[in-house]
Parts: sequence; C-alpha cells; structure tokens
Amino acid sequence: MNENEFNLTAKDEYVVLKLVTGEQIMAVKRDESQTSVTIEYPMLIKSFPFMNDGEIGEHVTAAPYCKFAEDKIFEFKKRDIVFEKRVHQYAIPFYVRLVNEYEATIEVPDEPPSSVEELSDRVNRLMDHLKSLAEDPQEEQQEEEEKQVVRGNNTLH
Repeated sequence: MNENEFNLTAKDEYVVLKLVTGEQIMAVKRDESQTSVTIEYPMLIKSFPFMNDGEIGEHVTAAPYCKFAEDKIFEFKKRDIVFEKRVHQYAIPFYVRLVNEYEATIEVPDEPPSSVEELSDRVNRLMDHLKSLAEDPQEEQQEEEEKQVVRGNNTLH
C-alpha cells in the first residue's frame, strides 16, 4: 500500500473498535493513554442480514462515523470500548479506499466561490465524480462475482 494524501500508510495501526453502544468502528489508531484511545478517519461498520434462495447472508458496509465533524480525529474513553482488534491485512485496502472516496466527495475549498459560474463549475465537477463512482461497471461485476452466502450457526448475541 502506498502513502496517500490523507496520511494513511502501511505502517499505520488499523483497528476495529467495538463500543458499548454496539457500534463497530474501523479506524487508524493514532494514540493511546491509560484512559483513552485516539483514532483518525473512523468508519462505522454496519451489517444487514438478507435472504437469498432461502439462505441467510449478511451484507457488510461502512460509512463515516460522524459525517458532520470538522476534523477526523476522535478520542474515545476506554470505559466505552468493549474491545479493540487489529484490522485483518486483507481489509486494509478496502478501508483506505473508503476513506479516499469519502474524502474526495466532501472536499471543501478554503475559498468560497467568487461567482455563480465558479460555484456551478464546482458542483458539476462533484456531480461528475459521484457519477463515476456510481457507474463503475467493473466494480458491479466484481461485486456480483464475490457474493457468497454464509450459513449461520446458532450463536446467541
């Protein structure tokens, strides 16, 4: 994995936190004290059960933990964390791609537009970017090829 513009590197410590609220968060751990853990670029992991030909499966997705925050660094008290685990090496590129895609869609210039034309141009560029994300036929084909149905066990949570 290469370094990118959002300061994510192969040397970073990628973690999954399970909070007492039940939320699972994938992030980069930046610091830890005796009472807290500081993370950056947290992504909330959500799972949705589904039925496919009578089989139960699970669709897993992720979204920014707090979309409206000004910065991307969060500190959690350890008393609010049930567990912390390292992210599996195969999931790290998925996480980095999520961060890059999200950050690219919300990029806000420091200077406000000076004219209606400039604002229109910015909006059109954003729309083109969003369309390119939504219309990637290779990605759709890959997603369909990678779907798997996993039979559940009788684990109670």
